[in-house]
Amino acid sequence: MNIFIDPVLFNFFGLQIKWYGVAYLLGYFTCRFYLLQNLKKDYSIELLDKLISLIFLFGLIGGRLGYIFFYSKDKITFLNIISFWKGGMSFFGGFLLSGIYLFYASQIFNIDFFKISNEIIKKLPIGLGLGRFANFINGEISGRVFIYKGILYRHPVQLYSLLLEGIVLYLLLNSKRKQNATKYFFIYYGIIRIILDFFRDTESSMFLQNSLIEITYGQVFGLISLVIGLIIKRDLQTKQF
Repeated sequence: MNIFIDPVLFNFFGLQIKWYGVAYLLGYFTCRFYLLQNLKKDYSIELLDKLISLIFLFGLIGGRLGYIFFYSKDKITFLNIISFWKGGMSFFGGFLLSGIYLFYASQIFNIDFFKISNEIIKKLPIGLGLGRFANFINGEISGRVFIYKGILYRHPVQLYSLLLEGIVLYLLLNSKRKQNATKYFFIYYGIIRIILDFFRDTESSMFLQNSLIEITYGQVFGLISLVIGLIIKRDLQTKQF
């Protein structure tokens, strides 16, 4: 059975409103609302608004740059880099650049880096889940082919990602026992991404490929994420003694 959903949500006087853009906006406004509610007692609304907007902007820029440099090296042109509407974003690129900006802002505005990052990361799976749903609608991130009863199928890896990166990760990070969401995000997301890439059609995203082993960029970054999370966890445990 073929499932087709029009990538264009609706047309407004010739202006196409796409699911992909709606997913990003919903993620942004959800995170913004949550942060303003939970941090307004510690920081001014003006500062939080500026911070959230710039984190989102740097996330978009980093996501696009990461996609071009890691997954589309043959298309590295200025015009292609700024063509956000064509699709193609790297989560790790966006996460890295927005994280660098947050660290910079924490030094400039004298804010607690982990207090802000913990609150953002608790709601980040909402944006991830919405983004993976948009990937599904757009037919992006194809799954590997498998055979069942003599028929070829593709793993619906976008829906696997929606489940694991969106729903499961949200529940894990928002558990009352998770006091430091940042370290747990690095650990959980690293593990989830390593697993998910076994089901992705990763021909264009191979870091290493030979007759013995296949490793994707996503798995490399997932492993790095896992190691960073474990280092943060050890560092925080050391400071408690």
